[in-house]
Amino acid sequence: MDKYESSVFKSNVGFFISVGGVDKYYSPNLDEDKKTLYLRQEEDINLLKYHLVILFKRDMNPIESISAYKLGGWQEVKEANYFDSKNFISPDLYKRTLEGALVRGLCYYIVELDFNDRTEKIRFAYKNNIVSPIEVSIYYVEANIEKYYQKVATQNRQELLSKMSVSCKTGDSLVNVYWQNATTEVKKICFELFIENNQLIMKNEMDADVMFKSVQGLAYGLYYFKLSQYDAKDNLIVATDLISFGLSAPNYGGKPTIRI
Repeated sequence: MDKYESSVFKSNVGFFISVGGVDKYYSPNLDEDKKTLYLRQEEDINLLKYHLVILFKRDMNPIESISAYKLGGWQEVKEANYFDSKNFISPDLYKRTLEGALVRGLCYYIVELDFNDRTEKIRFAYKNNIVSPIEVSIYYVEANIEKYYQKVATQNRQELLSKMSVSCKTGDSLVNVYWQNATTEVKKICFELFIENNQLIMKNEMDADVMFKSVQGLAYGLYYFKLSQYDAKDNLIVATDLISFGLSAPNYGGKPTIRI
């Protein structure tokens, strides 16, 4: 846009992006020189619907009409009305904002931007032809799918580990390890014990109704253990990282030292 177009485009007009399905609003990333709006998808790849909300004072509205281009054709964007729910994908999402707008004498236009059904551009036509119609292209920036699923997998694992509630207690030359089943699908438990150089020295498999393991006859030193839980088809549900503990000669209190 040139300076005059930019001045008219922003004159008494406000814009914001609303994320469909969640209560989130922010200013659009608009490159006026390129006449391009960059729509960045939320980290959650399941959030596909967004809305460009255009608002202005009714008595100071410079816009004659707004149109959206999708599937090879232009379609007029009607003024939004909170009391006409067919204009909204999520009517309640705009309730507070629109109620306030009506009180302040503002009017709204809402353009749906869907990553699965993409509006390609928006055209603003102005009253009295004060400037030629301005067309703004929409550039869709998709979220990183791999990064999202990695985050979900990490969150799911942390929830399962929390439910396992693994704990460890030591005695003279022994260690007791306790846990819970992470889900009702757990059918097998695998307990592995390692010495300081990560050498495996014990591996036991137990049924899901066993939630305790005692190992005796251990010399003083540093050890690690790992717990893994499997379903009925031997698919791994969750496994801990290596958890360390140490056995040392009794201290002055007469108890062994434990490091977890």
